[in-house]
Amino acid sequence: MKIFKNGIPIVPVLALLLLLSWATILYSQGYRVNLNKKQVTVTQTGILSLRSIPEGAKVYLNGKITTATNSTVSSLAPGSYKIEIKKEGFTDWEKTVEVFNDKVTDITALLISKSPRIEPLTTYGVAAFSMSNDGTKIAYATKNGKEPGIWILPLSGASSISIFGGNRNLLVADSSSIAYSLAKSISWSPDDKEILIKMSEDKYYLVAVGGSVNQIPLEDINDPKTIYGSWDQIRKDTLAKYVEKLNIPQVLIPIASNPASVWSPDFKKFFVKVPVAEGKVLYKIYNFEDPLPVGEEKEYSPLKVGVADNISVFWYSDSYHLVVEENQTVEIVRIDGSNRTEIFTGSLASPLAYPTPSGDKIIILVSFKQSVPPDLYTVSIR
Repeated sequence: MKIFKNGIPIVPVLALLLLLSWATILYSQGYRVNLNKKQVTVTQTGILSLRSIPEGAKVYLNGKITTATNSTVSSLAPGSYKIEIKKEGFTDWEKTVEVFNDKVTDITALLISKSPRIEPLTTYGVAAFSMSNDGTKIAYATKNGKEPGIWILPLSGASSISIFGGNRNLLVADSSSIAYSLAKSISWSPDDKEILIKMSEDKYYLVAVGGSVNQIPLEDINDPKTIYGSWDQIRKDTLAKYVEKLNIPQVLIPIASNPASVWSPDFKKFFVKVPVAEGKVLYKIYNFEDPLPVGEEKEYSPLKVGVADNISVFWYSDSYHLVVEENQTVEIVRIDGSNRTEIFTGSLASPLAYPTPSGDKIIILVSFKQSVPPDLYTVSIR
């Protein structure tokens, strides 16, 4: 074997190339070499992937500005880090997260505007409203000037959700004998193909969604228990099919299959109310993401309230946050209970607060004057 080639020692060069290749592989896997006077050590590090909605926010790591979203911070020693994400005009976001060896921890900060814009969706007064199960449309009862009745408002396409847009359609118009516009409540069937209109305690109408205007109701119902019972059974059967596809512990299957459990839009999580000691109720979230993202947990308990407290909880569109209405205030909170942020406080006429599919707006029913009927409004959070 030649030791020299063209005057260059071959063995040292090969050794150097092997060393560089080894170092490159270790570096790509998160290892870092620490040099000091006494010894050389090799340690493994982790990475933070930082994203914000909206993007372009400043990222502070343990109090020091480090980068901007959307980016990554690498070569971090394993351990806890305080992350602050700040953007002018938006509420600061902060959380302490764990960095792990040879793993990427994804962080997505939902930033809420400090001055949410409130815009009307209706102007003639709304008696009742309800969002479809798939979150893509709202049914509402309104006088609506010359065309009172039950209307359907599609929610797809955030730019179209306004008083002037949305391609809303009149589903059932008031007749000389039935004022649908004065409905007490509206309920969607599990497949979103029908709505049940409650006019009084003993008068309901079942109407097909997508039918022609002024259609005759499918059924005049005095007792809705049969309808609700059949809908509950459909929900149970549908949930059972979803549950079969998920890796759910046997002990949780009855809870997961219960219609009282509220599933997230991505159908990988659900929350349920659990009574605990001292007259309290715990909102418990079960997470079945597989694989489980780094830093996430299988169970969360973000809310603990009194049994008598007036609180309504809904999933936010990203499946990582909840929309909470309590004491005339609407807030958004992450599923781990962090970054609970107020978005609206006022004279809510209903505890319902629905996010649009894009998540940039929350739809509420508000009355700004006692002498004026409540109307639907959107609260733009970014």
